[in-house]
Amino acid sequence: MGIHKLMDLIREKAPDALKKRDIKYFANMIVALDASMSMYQFLVSTQGVSSDSNFITELTDKDGNKTGHLLGLFNRTILLL
Repeated sequence: MGIHKLMDLIREKAPDALKKRDIKYFANMIVALDASMSMYQFLVSTQGVSSDSNFITELTDKDGNKTGHLLGLFNRTILLL
């Protein structure tokens, strides 16, 4: 389920669960985010089928370790800042 469909579902079934806050509201607070689903989404979304053949490519480092989740978390963190 995409984030937009999930938000629509929450708005429909539990509208009081959502509150809009200005980012300044969170100043001097510790905010925790569960990133496990985001990391999985980043890994899945950074895989793709190569245009010149029928194999799946992934973002990896020089040792072959998957890095798509790191790139995604880095970009998401930049957006939050």
